[in-house]
Amino acid sequence: MERKVSLILPVYNVEKYLPQCLDSIQKQSYKNMEIIIVNDGSTDGSGQICETFSKRDTRVKYIQKKNGGLSSARNVGLKYAVGDYIVFVDSDDFIRSGMISSLVEVMECSHADIACCNYEVCNEQSGVIYSHKINIKSMQVFTRQQAIDVLFYETFFQCYAWNKMYKRELFTDIKYPEGRLYEDIVTTYRLFRSSEMIAFIPDSLYCYRRREGSITQKQFKPKSYDLIDSINEVIEQNQDNRAVLAGCAIYYLYFIDEMIKHNVWDKDVYHKYQAIVKKTKNDIYRCTNIACSRKIQLILCYLNPGLYKQMYKGMIRLLKK
Repeated sequence: MERKVSLILPVYNVEKYLPQCLDSIQKQSYKNMEIIIVNDGSTDGSGQICETFSKRDTRVKYIQKKNGGLSSARNVGLKYAVGDYIVFVDSDDFIRSGMISSLVEVMECSHADIACCNYEVCNEQSGVIYSHKINIKSMQVFTRQQAIDVLFYETFFQCYAWNKMYKRELFTDIKYPEGRLYEDIVTTYRLFRSSEMIAFIPDSLYCYRRREGSITQKQFKPKSYDLIDSINEVIEQNQDNRAVLAGCAIYYLYFIDEMIKHNVWDKDVYHKYQAIVKKTKNDIYRCTNIACSRKIQLILCYLNPGLYKQMYKGMIRLLKK
């Protein structure tokens, strides 16, 4: 029997991009879906767009709630979901017409608990900037530990909620942490830990839109430390797994880059970064899943943070020209 998919779409003030997103969902070749739209207190025209869409597609469950953030909206969607599989789409993004059918096929043939596809990064006009670079040419199935070992590298799954399909029962005891940024990181890690098998296909079926007004593109602030809190939870549970720790060093470097970009410097964060890289530097040197350019950044920042700051600021200036 054909499996039912619950597609959960949190919506908040995205009237400019929402029609394209909804259109891409409606055009999916896989039809056995319920489309759960959660309007998270939008104050623009997004609500009217959702209402109009819900009236022309009987598969839609339209839910309105007070603004509580992305995690809150996803959790509400999960409460209403009855499908065998769960998919999340962010409402400023869009998906290729074969995404759902491809991921269902992967789930069925691999008996995986999570199926993941590759993605493209698009600009505000929907033009493709680049496809995410990966080290896989065809479908590959990972055990839980194999998947966790590469989860935090840039060449595989990535910690996003949106390029994946999940068995619904994984969310029985796992929810997205409300009131936090970078909520995908620790939740994806927990979901992987609760899975037996995770499958990946190299097809770029999800289109992530990079835009200035998105949550993760805003200024550095105390909530930015949510990234460090999430990664520290992973580190605490993987003290002896140097493969995971080396991946966590990359996320610490993301945070350091943000500090440099906004002229902030936290010595405690940097010292923790040094400790991680000191423990894993030989693994970083040997790792084929870390690009050479990223290895240079990781080691340079570890050895000479002052020089790394100069290099990173210079790179920012070049990109602005």
